[in-house]
Amino acid sequence: FYLLGNSVIRHYSFNIKYLLDEYIGIKENKLNREEEKLKCGALLDVNSCTHFINNIRTTIKFLWMNTIGEAPDRTDKRDICSIANTTTEICLRNIFENATMKDVLILSSSLVNSTSYAGSDMSWINYFANIIKSQESFQIGHLSAHKTLDMLLSVFPGAIIWLPYPFIGTNESVEQVNTFLRAAIETYCSERLIFLNTYSLLKDHKHLYLDAIHHPGK
Repeated sequence: FYLLGNSVIRHYSFNIKYLLDEYIGIKENKLNREEEKLKCGALLDVNSCTHFINNIRTTIKFLWMNTIGEAPDRTDKRDICSIANTTTEICLRNIFENATMKDVLILSSSLVNSTSYAGSDMSWINYFANIIKSQESFQIGHLSAHKTLDMLLSVFPGAIIWLPYPFIGTNESVEQVNTFLRAAIETYCSERLIFLNTYSLLKDHKHLYLDAIHHPGK
């Protein structure tokens, strides 16, 4: 398994490990969020980690990538491609060089036009939600999104499951971004790529969140 995203997806990587450990009869104490951050090198601005399930020869690799586009987000030191002086495509191709058709990529990164966003002083999510409000911008955004999907399918040979960007309090921009993301993926029509819409489930269970973002895994 490969997982791309932010701290919510990082938490999912640990939960996948716990589920597989239980499947083969291994019980271990679950880490809290601060322990997860420490294990994945968050204090060093690395934010990536690999879990090994030796009995079934399975690895779970988490990599921080909050947004995904033609160019990496170099303003976010946690981004796995931020230090690479390359495009996102070359960076991910190197990361996935040993991936096979049997592997699965799970991500909840938000599709962002890195080039147009580079000159903005807005938060990426408000900027993105703002530009897709008009029909023309929505269509232009789809063209840019489909190029990113082309790239992702070319560098990763297995199945890709795209989750909506995680629920963040009452931020309406997140819902707009997820609506765009779902439409972009569903109109792309690839048998290897699906959008698994968990947003309404997350939104309806906001009382389970420890804060505005992080779900405790209940």
